[in-house]
Amino acid sequence: MESEGNDWADSIVEKLSTSLVWSDGLRANFNKRTQLSQLTPPSTPDSIFAKAQIQVPDADEYEAKVQKCQDFIASGDSYELCLTDQTHITRPKIPPTLESCPLMPLEPGKPAQTSWQLYRSLRSRQPAPFGSYIRLGGATLISSSPERFLEFSADGLCSMRPMKGTVRKSSAVSTLAQAEAILHVPKEEAENLMIVDLVRHDLHGVCGPGRVAVPKLNIVEEYASVFQMISVVEGLLPENDDDGMPKKTGLDVLAASLPPGSMTGAPKKRSCEILHEIEGRHERSLYSGVVGYMDAAGRGDWSVTIRSLFRWDDETVEGNNQQQQQEHEVWHIGAGGAVTALSTAEGERDEMFTKLKGPLGVFDDEA
Repeated sequence: MESEGNDWADSIVEKLSTSLVWSDGLRANFNKRTQLSQLTPPSTPDSIFAKAQIQVPDADEYEAKVQKCQDFIASGDSYELCLTDQTHITRPKIPPTLESCPLMPLEPGKPAQTSWQLYRSLRSRQPAPFGSYIRLGGATLISSSPERFLEFSADGLCSMRPMKGTVRKSSAVSTLAQAEAILHVPKEEAENLMIVDLVRHDLHGVCGPGRVAVPKLNIVEEYASVFQMISVVEGLLPENDDDGMPKKTGLDVLAASLPPGSMTGAPKKRSCEILHEIEGRHERSLYSGVVGYMDAAGRGDWSVTIRSLFRWDDETVEGNNQQQQQEHEVWHIGAGGAVTALSTAEGERDEMFTKLKGPLGVFDDEA
């Protein structure tokens, strides 16, 4: 068995090392990064020191969207709608020579942060169980997410942790007991409970009857900048299928559970349709999806891409600084919350900006 595992690993190494992507791009980039790490940072134009421009959602427009959500809820189209909006950060594009040297320290007077430095800043400002830094296929994703979407083991145990109900840490709410008093109210518990029911349904469709349980319901947890209400829903995959089909795995649960119910609403399909209509102008894109892994043993762990930033490498805009045209890159941050019949427009607006504050803070030194 060990020999088979080694053969598989060797075959993967061979495929990666001989691929055109590696030989044409990644290897050259790696070699360049190794060389640059031993050199003085290259000189940069003054334009790289320009400040980031930040466009946040309009508060009044967001409140109007909350009211539209409640109109759909009142008409019976949905029980809960997880409304979001996006903030866009435009800043001078970082030179490739700097992006390819991620370990270069950020010092006063140096150019704006590279994507790797933004990631380190986010992890420092907002520690969370699930950190992700991914540059893949023309996209860069930076995430410090507190929410596990799905964890599965080789023996078929699947666990999901829907997260609904948020209160920001402050001088008035600084302890777990104070947060529990605020979050253990009908409105917040209903938000969580409706998503728990949706997640139970998703798991039941793959695991089958009698194999889904909720060991934790509406538990408040403490994080660096917020308190969150979570629940835990578990399912056990059947050992064999009576219909003769191949044995189900954690990937079957993943496929059946997307998109995350905590980011859409209930019922899921109709809620997605409504949110697409209300959110309108901007696609969520990488925000509110999932990121994770599955290993050769059949284990996997996936988080929801909240408290995240992302950019598309080919999305640039022309800016004008010191009478010189230059390319600017655009970063996106999504934030929002679950709207129910008991929500208020002002409360949902405040929750959206509370969640936005963490990831947006990495640009404080540039704004």
